[in-house]
Amino acid sequence: MAKKDFTELKVWQIADQIFNMVIEDVKDFPRNRIALSLSDQLIRAVGSISANIAEGHGRGGDKELQRSLIIARGEISESRNWLIKVHRMGYSSDQRLGEYQEKFLILSKMMTLFIGEIRKRIKSSP
Repeated sequence: MAKKDFTELKVWQIADQIFNMVIEDVKDFPRNRIALSLSDQLIRAVGSISANIAEGHGRGGDKELQRSLIIARGEISESRNWLIKVHRMGYSSDQRLGEYQEKFLILSKMMTLFIGEIRKRIKSSP
């Protein structure tokens, strides 16, 4: 079976959906120094999730993929941190924060399962 392109991975697709949500949301942030700084941090953190998935996949080995997925899972926590700050500043609604939290919960669970599958493959390989 041919190796999938990273864009075919469900975890990458969800991470990319979240990134697109953030890009749309930050367009409505006020144009002040605090909002610009928060939007920059948020875009970087959320963008790192899908970027780490793609990078790990592109390196070709299970150990590299596992490492990159673990880093990407950490980026989920960082992204949630920035979203909470954005919400506290009044730049997003309770409903929108809830939508993000739900997507991140799903993605985090999927990443944990994916990492577990890769660990099993690594252990069973000669």
